[in-house]
Amino acid sequence: MAVDTKKRNSRQQNWVNENKERINLLFEKGTKERLTQAAAASGVSLSEYVRSAINSKLKEDNF
Repeated sequence: MAVDTKKRNSRQQNWVNENKERINLLFEKGTKERLTQAAAASGVSLSEYVRSAINSKLKEDNF
């Protein structure tokens, strides 16, 4: 059975638009590489590493 990739991509994008938010962050040069290395050492993606750090801080601050 052939997969209609345009329909699949459209459904995925619709789900992302309905369920996720995008936040752009600016860091000093070199920070991205340090974060990438830390994430790799932890065995997670860069996004998951940053999300986890932010969620930990929010929990610590009772938010």
